[in-house]
Amino acid sequence: MVWWLSLLFGGIIVWVVPGLVKRRKWGELLTFSLLLLASMVYGYGMCLDWSLPNPNSGLEMIFGPVTRYLEELLS
Repeated sequence: MVWWLSLLFGGIIVWVVPGLVKRRKWGELLTFSLLLLASMVYGYGMCLDWSLPNPNSGLEMIFGPVTRYLEELLS
């Protein structure tokens, strides 16, 4: 399973990165790299049974106050 995942991530990198470098889209390349890195960590973590934190906790911590503010504002 790890080999298939490595092949998939390698294919995505080979397909996307040269175009971004050729067009000098450095911001998009950085964003792509960070999102791909997060995907790789969680993908390999699932395959290798690593104990990883739930990303929903962080999202709730970030967007919870915004949600409460909007609920108060609109009600």
